[in-house]
Amino acid sequence: MDKIFHERIFYVGVKAAICHKRKVLFLKRSKGFGKAKADLVPHWDLPGGKISELDGDVVEGGGKKFRRDVINRALQREVKDETGIDDLSIGDVVLVHCIEDYKKYRGIKEKISVGMTLVIFDCVTKKDELVFSIEHESYEWLSKKE
Repeated sequence: MDKIFHERIFYVGVKAAICHKRKVLFLKRSKGFGKAKADLVPHWDLPGGKISELDGDVVEGGGKKFRRDVINRALQREVKDETGIDDLSIGDVVLVHCIEDYKKYRGIKEKISVGMTLVIFDCVTKKDELVFSIEHESYEWLSKKE
């Protein structure tokens, strides 16, 4: 195989800008959760994460098996895991951000370069009370002015 293929990994991440009562949900990441330098200090983020190879439904077509609805399933899984929200309505893409070397950006020392494309979706929920994971220590619903 091509040497470049072995030295470069590429991830796709999904995030949800979740709206409820004209406010957007932000999660405060727990201090020290994760192995990146950025995780040593609590910071605010949108719910979401990386797409897993297991996200989506397995279907057959043309004699091959493949997965469909991967992005939506990944976003629903990550949001439910991090917030307990199980009624997420996923809308349009609001932002696509590419990070050339994700590990370096996060402060993780690796021998390989890891790219990341982050896709943020406009989402809606009817829930305002959350059950957040150990990854996060608190949350806030913020308006544009806040």
